[in-house]
Amino acid sequence: MIKTSTKPKDATRYFETAFGTLPRTKLVELEAEGIAKGLVWVIQNASKRPPITTELLLTLHKRCFGFIFPEWAGTPRRVDVQVSDYTPPPPHAIREQLVNFEKDLGVQLASVQKDTQKQKERVVAVAAWMQHRIAWIHPFLDYNGRIARLATNLLFLEHGLPLVEIPAEKSGTIRNQYVAAMQAGDNGDLVPLEKLLWQSLEK
Repeated sequence: MIKTSTKPKDATRYFETAFGTLPRTKLVELEAEGIAKGLVWVIQNASKRPPITTELLLTLHKRCFGFIFPEWAGTPRRVDVQVSDYTPPPPHAIREQLVNFEKDLGVQLASVQKDTQKQKERVVAVAAWMQHRIAWIHPFLDYNGRIARLATNLLFLEHGLPLVEIPAEKSGTIRNQYVAAMQAGDNGDLVPLEKLLWQSLEK
């Protein structure tokens, strides 16, 4: 959590973690370690084809960030949040949204199995839908985008596609494109996000 401070807005932010109060620069290092832990888990478990469920997302979030934020990592958020101009569902609606997400994802994946001729295209389309939906529900206090992208890699590996990386956390053109793609998804247009996934696959 962000520590209250009287410093100017452009001053270094501090976070309360299991390692004490840390500046943003130190937290970034721990976050990278956490993502690496999550990616290892994804790679090790992809061959088992675990269904992407609420419990899997909770487990993945805990594995990635539980060592940094043991009090809330791996649990649905309990507070309202604002993400730029978007207001995610309130805490009491998260469980229901995740249940609906699981059902909808099951329907989407069934279409992948039926359309063997265009399976790769369908997987990318489902991945874009899934990644946006997880971020849209915003089930966690933080790191929703990271978990959505790890889930995307799990889905890709399960269907014989390579790992991809969208460096959305780094400032620059790719991040701007990613943010714009997610905003387009809010309006029902997932084509920009699909294009980013295709670009990542082709690298």
